[in-house]
Amino acid sequence: MRGLPRPRAAEDLKKRIKEVKEQFLGPQDIQGFTDSPDAVMTRVGEVYGSLASSWDAPTEAQKTAWTAAEPILQRGLDAVNRLLTTEVAAFRQRAGSVLLEVFPPTDPLTPDWTKRP
Repeated sequence: MRGLPRPRAAEDLKKRIKEVKEQFLGPQDIQGFTDSPDAVMTRVGEVYGSLASSWDAPTEAQKTAWTAAEPILQRGLDAVNRLLTTEVAAFRQRAGSVLLEVFPPTDPLTPDWTKRP
């Protein structure tokens, strides 16, 4: 027995969440390893791996790598914040009282994990 079809709004939101998720992880619907140089986790992970490999202060190369990764992180966080304040907020409003608190309201994210002014 098949379940009830999902409402179009839920399917659209699911698609948008997947798009934003792929900004962080790269394409997820392909087999094998992918080289996603513009994925947040790839770029930030490379910097983290380099920094974690030594107890020394960050090198100029590591600082340069972070400088290059930071805009990619910011673009990903902006996409998450935009998704939460637009599509998720609209979905929450349309669903009204029947919506379980799956997406609780949240403050915008920043690279240093602080609240924006």
